[in-house]
Amino acid sequence: MKKATLNAGVTPQPTEIDFLRAPPNPLTLEERTALRTFFASTAFRRAYHNIKLQEPSCLPPGDLSGPAGGAIANNRLHQQQGWKMFEAALLRQCSDPIPPREQPQEKWSEAGMEIVSEKNIPPVKLAPIPVRKPK
Repeated sequence: MKKATLNAGVTPQPTEIDFLRAPPNPLTLEERTALRTFFASTAFRRAYHNIKLQEPSCLPPGDLSGPAGGAIANNRLHQQQGWKMFEAALLRQCSDPIPPREQPQEKWSEAGMEIVSEKNIPPVKLAPIPVRKPK
């Protein structure tokens, strides 16, 4: 009789390309103008109104007094945050792209690099101490 053995295969290791996202493709001026026109249309406004009606409410389902109440409330907050983030990302496509900031060049003066000798530093002059005369 043959002995049963474990036939385990090795899964391939994921590469860095598997984790990287494709860079965003900014919209051209004509595409942004067409998107603004679409957002201003009555069809989009009606569809947007219907979508807003399906947004999760602030009242989470179920009983929050149980042991999973905190997780249920937290999940509902994450759902609401996802809706708001998607809405902002969609509407942000209409705005003009912001060019990336350039790093400022660091410019340091060489004045602090000179070696100062103790002999060249003048002594500190203190103000004279007033002397009180007895009455």
